[in-house]
Amino acid sequence: MENLEAIIAGHPFVKDLAPELLRLLYPGAKEVIFAAGEVIATEGAAADRFFLLLSGEVAIEATIAEEGPVALQRLRAGDALGWSWLFPPFRWHFTARAVEITRAVAWDTAQLRAEADANPRFGYALASRLTQVLLQRLGAARQQMVEFYGAQG
Repeated sequence: MENLEAIIAGHPFVKDLAPELLRLLYPGAKEVIFAAGEVIATEGAAADRFFLLLSGEVAIEATIAEEGPVALQRLRAGDALGWSWLFPPFRWHFTARAVEITRAVAWDTAQLRAEADANPRFGYALASRLTQVLLQRLGAARQQMVEFYGAQG
């Protein structure tokens, strides 16, 4: 088994991150495993964790009145889960559910936010990468809406 630092350093989310900034991610990182069907994050709940997916699959879902949960996107190894922890009001915007056994690296985000506040270069690097994640989620939600309303028409 690789050590956690090597696993983090090899994840696409941190590609091209300066080594001195990459080292700031090592404290507090831990490996977690989610069972198939397990809810990882709940829409509207406090967003206090961040994940880099190593294996498995996670469904990103939104709750739509009278429809219930609607799958917007599937995440796999190499993806990051969780951008809501960096932007107030620090609430999950979607529900995330493991589709199959999923392995990830996780952080308590209070520590990451404190480090980002103390080190603006680190904070900017995180915010830049998380903004890309946010844009991917918005694009997936838009595509889902286009498909839904196109089918209605």
